[in-house]
Amino acid sequence: MKLTQSLVDVALVFEGTELEVDSEPYKRLLENVYSAEGICGPAQASLVFVDEALMAKLNLEYRSKDYPTDVLSFGIDDLSDEQAELIGDIIICPSVARENAKGNGNSFIDELALLVVHGALHLLGMDHEDDSEALVMEERERGYLGQFWGADTKTAILAGKDVHTHLARAEAQ
Repeated sequence: MKLTQSLVDVALVFEGTELEVDSEPYKRLLENVYSAEGICGPAQASLVFVDEALMAKLNLEYRSKDYPTDVLSFGIDDLSDEQAELIGDIIICPSVARENAKGNGNSFIDELALLVVHGALHLLGMDHEDDSEALVMEERERGYLGQFWGADTKTAILAGKDVHTHLARAEAQ
């Protein structure tokens, strides 16, 4: 399905970080995932890149975890009909993603792609609280990364590792 209208507004935030991200490929990835999920627009989701200090603050405030994480998703609850096109926000910390990429044997850009898809699926209501949910979510991530990011990608999810394992490892810290 081809979108005739831009689906995703991308907001970039670089507070105190020198790490820059070319957001356009990730915006297109997010648009493709939502199109594949049947969201044909107009709709809006924000893709926000932040530094570790802001990510740690958000993680503490919303998850009671006192460290920066790689991705958080914030859905829009209780929307009026006029706001129905708002999906939510995906917040990514590139510096944490870069470190995770090294540990997972991924490139930085592929790790970011994995986090975009992971966050997008959370905004659509998917979760990985139990093993069966995790398997469904991981399969969907694998499919979208293969379809929209390229068959030669080396992301953790496509290499047989799963994002939830490295998320659990980060939770244990």
